[in-house]
Amino acid sequence: EKDVVPALKKTLSDLGLEYIDLYLIHWPLTLKAGDDLFPKTEDGKMDYGRIVPHEETWKGMEECVKLGLTKHIGLSNFTEAQIDNVLKNCTIRPTVLQCEGHPYLAQNALREYCEKNQIVLEAYSPLGNPARPAGWDHSLIRVLDNEEL
Repeated sequence: EKDVVPALKKTLSDLGLEYIDLYLIHWPLTLKAGDDLFPKTEDGKMDYGRIVPHEETWKGMEECVKLGLTKHIGLSNFTEAQIDNVLKNCTIRPTVLQCEGHPYLAQNALREYCEKNQIVLEAYSPLGNPARPAGWDHSLIRVLDNEEL
């Protein structure tokens, strides 16, 4: 929570802006706090630092709205259960959920969930994503790899 407002203020300063329209929690995980965007442990693995509950980070997101630093706040790459946890504890609801979506990954259940909860679903990688992180389903086909298209 304490890192959210300073992080957005730095971004606004870097961009020369007073506010942004939408600020997202990009991943439902934490990385070690500090200036390094992708901190590593001594053995070269990602350093996730202290586990921060989503609702704690969300309070910082809400503060950004209250301070006028952003008009809307949202989530990216969260599951239904993770979104439920945010919804149970929020005073400002997420406006947007961003996730990968294309003809080979339609996200129908997630779309229905978002509609039911009045959250806009915004898809990224509409042509497929060949650079998925480790642990994701790499068997999904990229739309552009389909010879019929």
